[in-house]
Amino acid sequence: MVLDTGSELSWLHCKKFSNLNSIFNPLLTSSYTPTPCNSSICTTRTRDFPIPVSCDPKNLCHVIISYADASSIEGNLATDTFFMGGTAQSGSIFGCIDTGYSSNIDEDSKTTGLMGMNRGSLSFVNQMGLSKFSYCISSGDSSGVLLFGGGATTFPWLGPLHYTPLVKTTSSLPYFDRVAYTVQLEGIKVSEKLLQLPKSVFVPDHTGAGQTMVDSGTQFTFLLGSVYTALKNEFVAQTKGVLTLLDDANFIFEGAMDLCYRVPVSWASLPPLPVVTMVFTGAELRVSGERLLYKVVDVAKGSNDWVYCFTFGNSDLLGIEAYVIGHHHQQNVWMEFDLNVTMVLDTGSELSWLHCKKFSNLNSIFNPLLTSSYTPTPCNSSICTTRTRDFPIPVSCDPKNLCHVIISYADASSIEGNLATDTFFMGGTAQSGSIFGCIDTGYSSNIDEDSKTTGLMGMNRGSLSFVNQMGLSKFSYCISSGDSSGVLLFGGGATTFPWLGPLHYTPLVKTTSSLPYFDRVAYTVQLEGIKVSEKLLQLPKSVFVPDHTGAGQTMVDSGTQFTFLLGSVYTALKNEFVAQTKGVLTLLDDANFIFEGAMDLCYRVPVSWASLPPLPVVTMVFTGAELRVSGERLLYKVVDVAKGSNDWVYCFTFGNSDLLGIEAYVIGHHHQQNVWMEFDLVNSRVGFTDTRCDLASQRLGIAP
Repeated sequence: MVLDTGSELSWLHCKKFSNLNSIFNPLLTSSYTPTPCNSSICTTRTRDFPIPVSCDPKNLCHVIISYADASSIEGNLATDTFFMGGTAQSGSIFGCIDTGYSSNIDEDSKTTGLMGMNRGSLSFVNQMGLSKFSYCISSGDSSGVLLFGGGATTFPWLGPLHYTPLVKTTSSLPYFDRVAYTVQLEGIKVSEKLLQLPKSVFVPDHTGAGQTMVDSGTQFTFLLGSVYTALKNEFVAQTKGVLTLLDDANFIFEGAMDLCYRVPVSWASLPPLPVVTMVFTGAELRVSGERLLYKVVDVAKGSNDWVYCFTFGNSDLLGIEAYVIGHHHQQNVWMEFDLNVTMVLDTGSELSWLHCKKFSNLNSIFNPLLTSSYTPTPCNSSICTTRTRDFPIPVSCDPKNLCHVIISYADASSIEGNLATDTFFMGGTAQSGSIFGCIDTGYSSNIDEDSKTTGLMGMNRGSLSFVNQMGLSKFSYCISSGDSSGVLLFGGGATTFPWLGPLHYTPLVKTTSSLPYFDRVAYTVQLEGIKVSEKLLQLPKSVFVPDHTGAGQTMVDSGTQFTFLLGSVYTALKNEFVAQTKGVLTLLDDANFIFEGAMDLCYRVPVSWASLPPLPVVTMVFTGAELRVSGERLLYKVVDVAKGSNDWVYCFTFGNSDLLGIEAYVIGHHHQQNVWMEFDLVNSRVGFTDTRCDLASQRLGIAP
């Protein structure tokens, strides 16, 4: 099969021709089903095909697909059962091809069909539900690699990958392929000399012309005319005296490659050539040696020289309004396509936001210039003046009269940018006018973690939260420990999953009053006590009840890492935990060491220990439910090693709110790991039960 990241439809040759070595015979499989014209597959899921589908004389869905090299195929859509990794995927949609034209008959004879791997509805990637895939194309006829799932990080022999973000748009633009793997080309260097070109030449215009696509189905790389000419001229200048130009104006290889050279047949190899580097957002792709020149079959007229052509071509000559990175320049390069956009799930925040400005530490950003539906929010709009009333820091007006926001978090992180609207999609449904923050600056207390995410999903009960804007009445999540995949579910509920134990519910606490220290839009529950190994801490119940200022509320906050308790409660818990672990754990005994600014109970743990010893369970008692914290969730391994020893430092995962200046109890996500959390907004309650979140994601079929 041809692996084609530039195409949507996978297809197989279904009719025998003399040049084909292998075909698919639909008569030999009972599960093969041709697709009728009036089916939803034909009428709706083919919307991104360049040529509209039609109805053939048998009322079957007829497709014609053409490619950049002038090849084309023609046939009918059909479904059959595909197998991947031993798992049957019934109803898989593909093209059963009975005619076509190939620009390379010899290559076509070696394949049975094509695997469409772009991001379209009918691509193999979408039908198989792939969140990541990788490939490595060998030079010559050597075998390569195609890997579904996983990633390069699992292979210690592979160097670190350099990532560039995928560019997306929800707009329908005439020259922009929405389902291609679009990246942002920012410049080109020849022997480290950057071509002097305006940055705008690499940015798609209002029609979508000028996008940069990674296309394994196209052989060579093609650049828009002005960029190609600049590269050609510089390459010619730097190879003067090294290579001899063909100097034949009538010779244009593949209809778009007019820079060719005479190379004596006697040469055993090509001379050293200047490296051409394509500069993308956050990464560079170097093209060197034999990948720069391609040996053409023809021999130069009137000589005994070979003809070699430069492997960059002119898109304008092909009528393509785009930059295309072909597979020749992907040879001997490990290519990974990570389709996940990672967002922080934060039940303690209102505003959802995306990084809109590229920084060296960010792998993925949102580029507002690439979507025509993006609209910045002016200061005088009702969104800015009324719907931001619950923001901790009041909004302001920037020099462009746009609604400016600053959001700070409990860990001292902060973000800053403007409010805007755009079209969000959830479950395939467009939600136009969705409000979010387009963030261009900020401070992170954890740069490494921040680099893994594109933004944050604000999930509290505020006016602008994702929950309210999408009209969610219920949502659930399950946070895995470590780097395992978890679950986020909109709607539905745990009762639909027989493998999940019964949930224990505690009611949400609400107030209509505006109190200085009470967050009205948080998920507030009532903490009533804390137990250590079933021993209830002797504390007055009033210490857990918010006072007349609102201080003392208990919030469930997935955006905060650890759990924080008001000073008197924290001290009581700390003292009891120390008493019950005496002789089991060794205190760090360093008064100057306070982890995360609020966690001063830390221990020395010998590096030689394979695991922690049994620890007393800490149970938080809520109205109607209890949340047990045990084992490794009680102690967190700090990177630092204890001074003057070879011991690790582990800190207690409950902290002192007073040291952070927070007048509240906060239940962080570390204590929600491997707990199914359900937020039932209709019945105003939060439910939870212990489970293995990595197994839950597997049972739901969403594990990577």
